[in-house]
Parts: sequence; structure tokens; C-alpha cells
Amino acid sequence: MQCNGQLIDWQFLIQLYENNTGRDTETPGLSILHKLKYEHLHLTSFSKMRVDLAVQTLSESVSKALALKFGDKARETTNFIEKMDHFFDCFNVSSFTAGKEKRKPFLAPYHSCNDFRFKV
Repeated sequence: MQCNGQLIDWQFLIQLYENNTGRDTETPGLSILHKLKYEHLHLTSFSKMRVDLAVQTLSESVSKALALKFGDKARETTNFIEKMDHFFDCFNVSSFTAGKEKRKPFLAPYHSCNDFRFKV
């Protein structure tokens, strides 16, 4: 898939995972993505239905790690993951204070139809 002339590619996530697990680095054991596991990226017919794997894979920490590792090369993949993280957060509002406690404004409750999250 392409957006603004750049690829949104799953291979960036696989390369990030392999780099994070120490398979292609000199510093094995140092992990910035401690929740990302093999089953997050190598999906079976049953794991494709698990929302928890999608939420953890398409999270803010993964998008920041992609930006750190690949920079502009994976800019659209990073943007896509950030937007998916915001999308999950918008539907996961659970309390009035979650947005402040977790410092994620997309977890705050909706107060009006003019909320900034509804802007395209």
C-alpha cells in the first residue's frame, strides 16, 4: 500500500523486530519493544482475529521505534501506525481521567460533537 508516494510496508515492522531482538545487532538483550513478540508479526489464521495483537503492534511505542530506526524511509508507515493507535484510543475511552493519567488525549471522554478527534 502507498500513501504520498511512500510504502506502508509490514517489512519495516519485521526488520524492527529482528533488530530489537538482537538478531542483527551487536547489542543483544537491549529491547525498546518489550511487548512485541514473534506472534505479533507472523500471523496464523487464528491470531489474525486477536485484537490484542493488533493493538500492541499498531501502538505509539512501535511508531516511535520505527521513526527512530528508519526515519523518513518509513514515514508513512509510522503515520499509519500513529493513526491506528489514535483510532483504537478513541474507541477505548473508559473513564473521565484516563486521558490525563496516561497522557494520551485520545483516551479522554467526548464532550461535544466539535471534538478535535472528529476532524479529518
